Amino acid sequence: MADSTVLPPPFTGRPSENPNDWFRQFVNYCQYKDLPDQKRVDLFKVLMAGAAADWLESLDAQAIRTIVDVKTAFDGRYKTPDIVKFKFAREIFSRKQGQDETSNDYITQMTNDKTRKTYTSR
Repeated sequence: MADSTVLPPPFTGRPSENPNDWFRQFVNYCQYKDLPDQKRVDLFKVLMAGAAADWLESLDAQAIRTIVDVKTAFDGRYKTPDIVKFKFAREIFSRKQGQDETSNDYITQMTNDKTRKTYTSR
């Protein structure tokens, strides 16, 4: 399998991106490649693009020395506070299945809607 098929795409921080899914894919790729901590931090920096790269450059280098530091900073920037999650509950549970939509597609879309609304950029 080519590395490019499993490498996460660059993360830009757009609202359409799901930071939780992206970071999970990033971690899985790092485990697959058996990357040491510093290489994980370096790869994370390479994969930040656009506004996310601007955000990363604004951080003090000492604040992101380890992958744990990176995860903390990433969550602090892109994870929606718990209080905001409840705001979207009504939207999530009021969605109806479309006539041409299979039950599997509906469930997948509901799950993605919930996750996407849980993690949005600020």
